[in-house]
Amino acid sequence: MTQLVVPVVSRRSDARPAPVRVESAVFVSVVGLEEIVRQRAPSLLAAARRILEDDAAARCVVEEAMIVAREVLPLFRVANPGTWIQGLVVGLAVARTKSAT
Repeated sequence: MTQLVVPVVSRRSDARPAPVRVESAVFVSVVGLEEIVRQRAPSLLAAARRILEDDAAARCVVEEAMIVAREVLPLFRVANPGTWIQGLVVGLAVARTKSAT
């Protein structure tokens, strides 16, 4: 597996960034996505409910996010797919609140 090098920034002005090795991002299969959804469904729904204050709308946003994720995630690398999906749900929920006003 390849690794990415991420510079660490020091507060000292004369210090040079030191490389830190992190595992590279991975492609997510549809089966992997389904497992992530099973594990994260309660937190995804909770995040959408907090933003939308409506259970039905929250479920709709989570379903929409899963459709987008199923189409997009296998196409590119994501460092943390669960976090990426959480951000997608939050973004869709916020967009829905903006379009409602």
